[in-house]
Amino acid sequence: MKKGFIFFVLLVACGFLLSFINTTAGAELGLNAPMPMADEKMKDVSGKEVSLNTSKTSKGLLVIFSCNTCPYVKLSETRIKELSDDCAKQGIGCIIINSNEAQRADEDSFDAMVKYAA
Repeated sequence: MKKGFIFFVLLVACGFLLSFINTTAGAELGLNAPMPMADEKMKDVSGKEVSLNTSKTSKGLLVIFSCNTCPYVKLSETRIKELSDDCAKQGIGCIIINSNEAQRADEDSFDAMVKYAA
């Protein structure tokens, strides 16, 4: 009986935790929702400081999370270039963010990103 009660309490606690996670970190942004960290400054490959707010246009903003070392990104280089060019043609902002911030060494360093972008 005691083990069953403990299992039940753990099950309820997990349910609350999953509910919390689904309503916070995993929640999708709705249309016209405020962008998180929209004014956070980042250095682009030209050395200029940019943010999500300075990159967006009245038509929107496409945010792509990428890196120099991911094999899937390498296979998608042409498609990513086409998407960013298409955004530019249509007046839509586009920003590509290196998601390997914790591993900014060697192939994902800032210098490597500049070379990769060229």
